[in-house]
Amino acid sequence: TAKDNLSSRYVGDVEKHFKNYVCSLLGEQIKGVFVDKDLNLFFDEFNDRREIELLSTGLADGVMLCMRMALVDSLFKNEDSFVILDDDNMQKALVMLDKIADDRQVIYLVCSNSRC
Repeated sequence: TAKDNLSSRYVGDVEKHFKNYVCSLLGEQIKGVFVDKDLNLFFDEFNDRREIELLSTGLADGVMLCMRMALVDSLFKNEDSFVILDDDNMQKALVMLDKIADDRQVIYLVCSNSRC
């Protein structure tokens, strides 16, 4: 029940953001992409619902990037994207990012030498 309530609260907003990102990134390369109530992605091919995994690797990766961006927009719509941490917490955050980078690509942008 909790999962259904959570997904139904966000699915419309996620789908709206997702479609905007897909249009911007992929344009005419893919049409009829939609999000179901469980936030799964599908595309329409000859009036048949197909899973995103059936797309080429490049298109599937592009669609998944759009979904991630839509989720961020929907979940953090009232959040400021800038994080201000004191020196102690900044060091802890850098250690955390370093650990995450063992398994994932991390892109960390700063505008101050004190945050490197």
